[in-house]
Amino acid sequence: MKINMRRKVKRILFLCGIFSILVGVSMLAGAGAADKNWTGGGDDQSWSDEDNWVPKVVPADSDDVAIDLEDASVECSATFEAQSITVGGSQTATLTVNNFVYGTVSPESSSDVALLNSKDGKVVLKGAAGTVTLSGRYKNSEEAVASEVNFMFWVE
Repeated sequence: MKINMRRKVKRILFLCGIFSILVGVSMLAGAGAADKNWTGGGDDQSWSDEDNWVPKVVPADSDDVAIDLEDASVECSATFEAQSITVGGSQTATLTVNNFVYGTVSPESSSDVALLNSKDGKVVLKGAAGTVTLSGRYKNSEEAVASEVNFMFWVE
């Protein structure tokens, strides 16, 4: 009876160890994920609609943003902020910044990528006025503009 009990305890401890390892690995796998992911679950176009994001909160200046949903077309019609923005990647996606809109994308370090226009991504700036300030690097797929660590897109 004591031998069976020891075996059960060993199995339980073994399973607890495996479970701990799996939890740790899954946490590490999610460490590089964006803080806010576009789902289009709200009006399917407005940056400022919290129902378009997971978690359901409009991105803030401390959030890494990913817009990588097939045929996503995100429009910024009001002031916006983010720590970084990735457009495209595995799906075609578009980020459009409309007239008279001001936005700031500020990663933790000016040497970090602020805006990644990844494969199949498109960033459109349109209108007569507005400014999008990147306090970091702009990277278009595999090429980065490294010589300018802080520059503005002027919409004209």
